[in-house]
Amino acid sequence: MPKPLPRSFSDNFLRSNGIYDLDPETQLQPIEAAVLMGRSLDALERARKAGDPPPFHQAKPRAAVRYVLRDVLAARRLHRHASSAEVGVAHDAAVRGYPQTFSAFMAMAHHNDEWLFTQVGKERRPVDFFTALQDVPLSQRHGVAWMTLDAYTDLLGKVADRPEVQDGERKS
Repeated sequence: MPKPLPRSFSDNFLRSNGIYDLDPETQLQPIEAAVLMGRSLDALERARKAGDPPPFHQAKPRAAVRYVLRDVLAARRLHRHASSAEVGVAHDAAVRGYPQTFSAFMAMAHHNDEWLFTQVGKERRPVDFFTALQDVPLSQRHGVAWMTLDAYTDLLGKVADRPEVQDGERKS
C-alpha cells in the first residue's frame, strides 16, 4: 500500500504533474493557489489581506479573486524555509513509494488511498487536479478535494448515471 500523499508538494512532484509546463499566465482560483503553495485557504486569505505575495487580481471589490500561476510559483519559492534543502529531501523521502502521477496512482492505488481532484463541468465530474489545471477552463473547475480511490470511482459512476450524461458524453 502506498504511503499517504503529503498535503504539500515538492518541486519534483509538481514537475512530474506538468505544473511547470503550464502557461505561466494560467488563472487560478484561491483554493488552487493555496494547494500549489502548500498553504491553507485561510493562510492565503490572511496573506492577501496583509498585502503579502502572491499578488491577486479582482475585477471589482466583490468579484472573484484570481491568482496567476507565475505569481503563485514565485511566492512558493519565497515562502521556503531557510533549510529548504532539508525540507525538500524530507518531503521527497515521504513520498518515495507513493505514485508521482495520476496514471501511476490509478495503476497501484488501494481503495482508501487518496489523490487530489477537482470537479468539472455542470455534471461535476471528478478529474485529477493537475490535469484539470492543464485541460479545463477556469470557469469549468469547481473546487478541490482529496478523495479516496473508492470515492472517486463512486462519484464517476454517479455522474455517468445522471440523465444528462450518456455513454460518457453530455446530451445535446
